[in-house]
Amino acid sequence: MLKVYPIALIVLFLTACAESKKVPYLQNIDSVMSAMEKTAQVSDPIFVTGDILAITVTSPMPKAVAVFNNQNINSDEPVNTETQIPTYLVDSRGEINFPLVGKLRVAGLSRSAAEQLIVESIYPKYLTEPPSVSIRIHNFKISVLGEVKNPGIYEIPNDRVSILEAIAMAGDLTITGRRDNILLIRQYDGKETVSRFDLNDARLLTQPDYYLRQNDIVYVEPNKSKSRTSRVISPIASISVSIVSLLVTLANLIVNIVR
Repeated sequence: MLKVYPIALIVLFLTACAESKKVPYLQNIDSVMSAMEKTAQVSDPIFVTGDILAITVTSPMPKAVAVFNNQNINSDEPVNTETQIPTYLVDSRGEINFPLVGKLRVAGLSRSAAEQLIVESIYPKYLTEPPSVSIRIHNFKISVLGEVKNPGIYEIPNDRVSILEAIAMAGDLTITGRRDNILLIRQYDGKETVSRFDLNDARLLTQPDYYLRQNDIVYVEPNKSKSRTSRVISPIASISVSIVSLLVTLANLIVNIVR
């Protein structure tokens, strides 16, 4: 049985050499440059239930917007809008409870649409000058699983990450990762969708899902070499370990008898 090892290793080596041609990313980058200029753009996140939103309201008159930033308007200290940014949970109804305004439905809105909604809710009713509103997803995270060096859950502080950046954070694909069929699993509005990416193809950069959304899952499948290894090498390795274990046991037994 052990003689199978050299044959298996040769087969795996030849397969790896053949598949190494697929390792370089974005192989046809020059042919899609013009398309990238027309279609590539940063995706505005869509808010969903469970998001925790950090919302900042600024104005030329800081004290006028202090109440919307959970700050004490009666304090004599200078108002600092860059510290202690208040956060709001998007509840099961898709709403947040905003100061003075009350319930605002933000689920299903893009960042820019939600920011505009807040501006229209507080101006001119509570403010004499139009404010500036900035929203960031406080709990933006993604998961990268499968054939990567460091699989896990990653928090994204600026709520913006592309599929390539996500893979880079996970330490890149292992040599046994399948580069032409990356799975993106996304849950939105109670439904799961699955998209596929080919890292070898530069058209990846122009796909609408190139920029990930919160709670996206990226899964890298094993390639044929990894699958073949698990089927061929593992049983042989198991037999080898059993034989070695038996020999060690016999050796210990013989030593004890001789003594």
